[in-house]
Amino acid sequence: PAAAPAEPVLVDCVIGNCFVLRTSALDKIGLLDEKFFAYYEEADWCRRAQQAEYACAIVPSAIITHAKAGSWRTYLITRNMIWFQKRYANLAQLIFFWWYFWFYFIIERWRKGSTLSDLLRAARDGWLNRNSGKP
Repeated sequence: PAAAPAEPVLVDCVIGNCFVLRTSALDKIGLLDEKFFAYYEEADWCRRAQQAEYACAIVPSAIITHAKAGSWRTYLITRNMIWFQKRYANLAQLIFFWWYFWFYFIIERWRKGSTLSDLLRAARDGWLNRNSGKP
């Protein structure tokens, strides 16, 4: 977009499907964690980068085209959100997340058409560190 700044903007987390990384950062931090497979893997990588004293940035003028997400989207987002919170949240944040998760996230996803059984399976797998497979 013409109105978007051309210069990189520092951010806490880069969410997306296209990354440009320094080789030194990749060597020090490693690859995306395959445990997440899809959704939250970039948030996890950015957190590890910050812990290694690297900065994360976006280029607002960059344009990337991505195909529509598949049927595993809700499961992976739900499960990986729990994995991410368990990995990085302190006790107070986990308590807040627990309430947010059950009283907003699940209800909102269910209202938008996700099946309750898929949401509950993802929640179970996330809390118990299970992986029901990859799409």
